[in-house]
Amino acid sequence: MWQSFPLMAIGLAIYVALSLLLSGQAQPWYLTEVASMQMPSGARWSVSAGDVFLLCALVLLFIEIVRSPRIGPEPLLNHAFSVVVFVVGLLLFLMRADCANSTFFSFIALTTFDFLAGFIISILAARRQVEKHGVLERL
Repeated sequence: MWQSFPLMAIGLAIYVALSLLLSGQAQPWYLTEVASMQMPSGARWSVSAGDVFLLCALVLLFIEIVRSPRIGPEPLLNHAFSVVVFVVGLLLFLMRADCANSTFFSFIALTTFDFLAGFIISILAARRQVEKHGVLERL
């Protein structure tokens, strides 16, 4: 059952929860500086909460892509739910002011890559499986 759950939904839920819980702040949560570091070049590198969020979303996307080559009903459900996560995220981006920013747009781009890569990798894995077992030769 957990194999059909899209991990990018976790990122979407975290973003929406943080936006709702921290909506009264003077500065949006994703612009809050989490860490900064002086670079050898003299420049100051600052990491915002939005940067950390996107880094975590990239880790979730990596795990999703690694899970994609499986064959069976669970991966198909996962890809279908990934499309739902993308559509919900797109609607939030268009309809909610606290989601209309570059951080959330970048997250939506990652959800797009999730379902597109998932479908493509699953199709390629299924084709290899069919070729490996010689089903095409018998037809």
